[in-house]
This record gives sequence, structure tokens and C-alpha cells, in this order.
Amino acid sequence: MKRALPFILIAMAIILFFTVIDPQYEKLQTLMKQKEDNDTMLTLAEQLQRKRDALHDAYNGISGEERDELAKLLPDTVDNVRLILDINNVAEQYGVVIRDIQVTREGDQVQRRQQNVSSSVDTSGDVGTITLSFSIDATYEVFINFMKDLEEALRIVDIRSLDITTGRGDGVFYSFAITLDTYWLR
Repeated sequence: MKRALPFILIAMAIILFFTVIDPQYEKLQTLMKQKEDNDTMLTLAEQLQRKRDALHDAYNGISGEERDELAKLLPDTVDNVRLILDINNVAEQYGVVIRDIQVTREGDQVQRRQQNVSSSVDTSGDVGTITLSFSIDATYEVFINFMKDLEEALRIVDIRSLDITTGRGDGVFYSFAITLDTYWLR
């Protein structure tokens, strides 16, 4: 029996290792990996919180007037009527009448007249695009000044297309068909 005792103890140690110690060691390794992942996530969360606080402080540092200008530059709502009125106000400065107004969104060919304009909303992405088409009759000089004023307006607009045709028989007036894109935050 004295000779078998070392073999029995070795066998018990092997059985104990595979049944108790090794599974507990694997659980410990898994827990340590989870702890590392949690520490990494906590560090990222702290960094994000600092970034959020810095952005919040920067936003609070913007004056009310500047916030109004930013809201006009890239509004968070679709206000086609306001956009048309703003463009019409610029046109009225030069005695130009806007006609043939069409408001569409990407992939949508819904036509709206100035008397019955409603919102067109696109539901994908962070920034929506609205396409506005209209025509004016004016001299070339008046048209250039109109476009400069439109460019200097606070709202972002991109000219998509411009078609120029001769207007009245006197050769002084031209018909300008303008298509532009404007944007809004969703």
C-alpha cells in the first residue's frame, strides 16, 4: 500500500486539477478579460463625457444671435414657405417676379405652386435636401445682382442648373430658369 499511495495521490491531484482547478482558472481568465474590457469601456465613457462637456460648454459660449444665424444657415425644420418668401424678398429688391415655383425632394417629383407650398421631407441621413426650381425675367445686370444677394443670404443654397433664354423681343430681358438645392438638419 505504501507503494500505491504516491500513485493514488498523483491520480487524485490530476483528477482534482481537471475537475476543479482548471475550470476555475478558465473562469478567472474570462473574468479578467471582462474586467479589461470594462476598464476600456469606462475609459472611453470618461473620454466621451469630457468631449460632451467640452461641446456643451462651446455651445453655451455661442451667443443667441449666432445661434439664430446658425439655425438660418442650416435649419432643423423644413420651411419651404419661408425659403420661397426669402428668395422672393431678394427678388422684389430688383423688381423681379418669381414664377413657376416647384419644390421637390430627392426622388420625388411633387410639384407645388407658390399659393399651395407644403413641406417635402426626405427620411434618410442627417441632412435633407430640398430642390427648388423657379423662373425670373430680368436684365443680365439685375440677374447678376440678384444671384449675388442670394449667395450672400445666410441659408446655404447650391445652384444645380441655370437655363438662360431670350425673353421679350427687345433683347434686353432674358428668362432665367434656376434650380437650386438647399439643406436642413433632420
